[in-house]
Amino acid sequence: MSVDEWIDDARRTERLVSIYQRADLLADLDELDLAIDVARRANDVDTLADLDTQWQATAQTFSNSALHIRVRGLSSDEIRALKAEASLNRSELDETSAAVISAATVEPKLSTEQVLRLVSTIGDAQVVKIAQAVSDACLLPAEVSNG
Repeated sequence: MSVDEWIDDARRTERLVSIYQRADLLADLDELDLAIDVARRANDVDTLADLDTQWQATAQTFSNSALHIRVRGLSSDEIRALKAEASLNRSELDETSAAVISAATVEPKLSTEQVLRLVSTIGDAQVVKIAQAVSDACLLPAEVSNG
């Protein structure tokens, strides 16, 4: 295969990130963890079994609320163009970041408005996970970890 053929078949780095609709359940899991510790210290087998069942059900509900988002790396030129376009529209910095995240999403495809809605509903911390995945796809070498 020639270098030109190799380049023609090349694809940009893509990453997968999970965000959660029910991140509020983390506090419930924290409370259950504390109660499980108390039951363990008291050697209360019946309570421990009940708490474990509750913990498993809550963890499953949390896990089921995941949205898996696939993002692809953007070139420096693409990011500069998005930032310039946002500046022309006098958008706020948050809108510029949302536009970059939107442009990088592959599946599901998110609009800039949807990214901004995510920030207001699930908070910055989870949207930062998406932004980090975009950054990783843009800047980190394409390597496979030893899972």
